[in-house]
Amino acid sequence: MIALEEKERLLLRLLSGDEPFEESCMKTLLPCPSIDDEKIEYLLMLSILGIRKRWQFFPKAVLPRLQGIYRYFRVQNVERVTWLRKIMRRLEDNGIPVLFLKGIAMRTYYETDAPRQMSDFDIAVPEQFFEEAKKIFLEAGCADTSEGAALHAVTLYNDDFSVDLHRWIFKTHGEKGTDLWERALTVSFYGSPVRILQPVDMIIHILDSRARDAVRVNQEERRMKWLFDTRRIMEQSGCEDWGEIARRAEKLRALPYLKMILPVFSEIFPEKLGAEELKHFFPKDRDYDRWFQKAERFRKETEGFLDAVSLCGDNIYTPYMALRELRHLWTGWRSCFGPELRAAGDRMNFIRYVCYSLKADSPAQLFRKYLPVLKKGRENG
Repeated sequence: MIALEEKERLLLRLLSGDEPFEESCMKTLLPCPSIDDEKIEYLLMLSILGIRKRWQFFPKAVLPRLQGIYRYFRVQNVERVTWLRKIMRRLEDNGIPVLFLKGIAMRTYYETDAPRQMSDFDIAVPEQFFEEAKKIFLEAGCADTSEGAALHAVTLYNDDFSVDLHRWIFKTHGEKGTDLWERALTVSFYGSPVRILQPVDMIIHILDSRARDAVRVNQEERRMKWLFDTRRIMEQSGCEDWGEIARRAEKLRALPYLKMILPVFSEIFPEKLGAEELKHFFPKDRDYDRWFQKAERFRKETEGFLDAVSLCGDNIYTPYMALRELRHLWTGWRSCFGPELRAAGDRMNFIRYVCYSLKADSPAQLFRKYLPVLKKGRENG
């Protein structure tokens, strides 16, 4: 599901100091004279390496582009963080605890000196404060304009970026009944107190999120950042107890996802997670094999669904596509969401899951919302 090119592997090892940086490295890092076709994630990380190595061995022809990318994301991060600071003050004034996740957590605490490619901020609040926090974001100019919804969060849009406001930290509420909030670190975000997942939980959340994205065929172009972040947390915190990580992942109901994705981490950073440690702490036993078959079934179904959406073009609201989406939701429910929600103690059934995924409060509202566009789609089709 997740494969990296040779240049990406080398870049990650150079950034982590596991490989000596020599002039010969540039032949792998820049195999072609032009960098115009490279993924922006790769170019940003390459620019971070350039800054750290004072551009030694980098061809002069690529310097303006890479330096420009580095400055662009640094300025963008500052501008967006300035906007977020104002919201944080309002949340603080209303007594709403906030926990930063993913990129904004890395930028705030674990990796403060490197610009990041962040199209959104991931911010969690306790579920009882969710609606109040959402109202504050909407009053600040955000809009809830997405057609569908995730179970764990709502995406609120503000111009060219968005905020994922989480009511659950893990996508299927894996933290329910655990001490995740109590264990979190409290740090200062420009004078406002925010919580950050402590190192073990942060590592698990990053790995779990990336593995779920792989199953859902989501953000495939971002193949390196999770590796970079995980390694950086380990360096910053000294957290290298894989036994503790495995035990905690099982408690947070994320262990199968770590078993799926950690072989890639071990391949890139064998010094941090060797093959024997991987086999000992994250064995792929019969339970994992059964889980993986279900996850793979959902991944293949997702690929087919995305192909169908692509072929439809603008004429997506047709009876056929409605049935196709229902099949997609059912496969996801049976394979992943249903069992995981039940394991977390959530009593959501499939009908409620469908309504929630399509942003409807009830089956009746779902029909009222989509029946007119389905009729129109049938006429146009």
